[in-house]
Amino acid sequence: MFQLVNAPTLAYLQPEMSALEWRVTMEARERPSTMNAAEVMNLAFELSVLSALGAFLQTKSRDYMARIPSTL
Repeated sequence: MFQLVNAPTLAYLQPEMSALEWRVTMEARERPSTMNAAEVMNLAFELSVLSALGAFLQTKSRDYMARIPSTL
């Protein structure tokens, strides 16, 4: 779970096992959030880091799943 620094939002990074993909879930906000251009840029950077982490975990997960023998 991540508390985004530049937005009042919690985000969860978790695997979706059926698709072998990592998904980001962002909690709903109680009220709208208004930001200036710099704040939006900072939020975009935070989300790009979260995206890179998800891509890294997805690659590692797929590599791991490819190495274990299938027992089904």
